[in-house]
Amino acid sequence: MRIAFTRIAVVVLTASVAVAAAACSDSADEAPLESLKPTVPTMVVQGSADELVFRQITDTQTAALCGNGANIDYRVYDGADHRGVLEQSFDDVHAYVEGVRAGKEQADTCA
Repeated sequence: MRIAFTRIAVVVLTASVAVAAAACSDSADEAPLESLKPTVPTMVVQGSADELVFRQITDTQTAALCGNGANIDYRVYDGADHRGVLEQSFDDVHAYVEGVRAGKEQADTCA
């Protein structure tokens, strides 16, 4: 059995700089997240009721990434908290990853 890996960034928590940085062309060692430009399909999910990673922070950082020319599918899940967003976004994240693996064009909320 052969397993194929596809470079896809799914950023569930804005605090997960390492996940986002792994998908970026710039060095993440010294660069803040806002200065990076993901070079792979990237999805960001945020819960509107998250009290650990506030939506305003994710909005700001995602807007900065978009300003750098990134193509990002950013989705906010109404009423989801920090853990609840994982469950609420599961089907969307799964569909996103499958779509990327199949070579389908993904939504770009930066446009």
